[in-house]
Amino acid sequence: MKVLLLGTAGQLGRCVQDALRDGPAQLVPLTRHDLDLTDPAQLRAAFDQHRPDMVINAAAYNAVDRAETEAESAHQVNAQVPAQLAQLCVSRDAYLIHFSTDYVFDGQPQMGGAPYTEQALTHPLSVYGASKLAGEQAVLTSACRASVIRTSWLFSEYGTNFVKTMLRLANAVDPIQVVTDQRGCPTYAGDLAQVVKRLVAWDSSIAGPRPTGLFHYAGDTVISWYDFAQAIVASADAHGLLRQRPTLVPIKAAEFQSPALRPAYSALDSSLLTQELGVPASDWQRALLLVLARLKADRR
Repeated sequence: MKVLLLGTAGQLGRCVQDALRDGPAQLVPLTRHDLDLTDPAQLRAAFDQHRPDMVINAAAYNAVDRAETEAESAHQVNAQVPAQLAQLCVSRDAYLIHFSTDYVFDGQPQMGGAPYTEQALTHPLSVYGASKLAGEQAVLTSACRASVIRTSWLFSEYGTNFVKTMLRLANAVDPIQVVTDQRGCPTYAGDLAQVVKRLVAWDSSIAGPRPTGLFHYAGDTVISWYDFAQAIVASADAHGLLRQRPTLVPIKAAEFQSPALRPAYSALDSSLLTQELGVPASDWQRALLLVLARLKADRR
């Protein structure tokens, strides 16, 4: 089976490459230098050249604050590109895996404070969230065989993410202000890549058709950014990654004054995907230790 991977340079794309490296699928990773996703002619040419059986779209415009002033670019990458990918997959009978975000929700408390399920009403607060919602809807309303996976608060040893930002700040700034009134589920990109691996390796002759539709996949506990920062600093200090342990100061999101509004609560319920694939929710605490150990090894 030939698998086309888009967005290979991002943290999810790199984790997917790690997960599929020794598998039976023939992986074709394409970077933005290989393919301009916003050029429909180049996309069609890539499908004609590689003839994929599956497409994994890990590409996204994810600069949440900048999207407020670059709405056209955000919608082009996050909405128009997935729509075209879905149509190309239909015409080639290819299966599509596409990723969305917890930012499609407005953060209003659910009944009993429960995490969002796939059936929860969406109401994005930002241009980024709206563009991602438009992209997932384009895929789900097409005739494409596809899985759309919403995730949240991704981190890994790769790319730019909250864990690596906290390590950088911890060695440069003291005290560090961290938002305490936004809660969600940290998710290790490597765990999400294992979900992708399960879908790639799916044996239809045994388990039936690959699952399709909308799914959530995120961490197994709900915490605040401040809680997450505390865990990162404590573990990084134990790993010897900090010159000195900084003071963390809790602040409200309103004090941070970011251009884009973010949901105050965006925890995702991963139980449907666990039921379909037998993959547990991401154990972010275990993964944090793994990521820090790898970052320490890279510094040697």
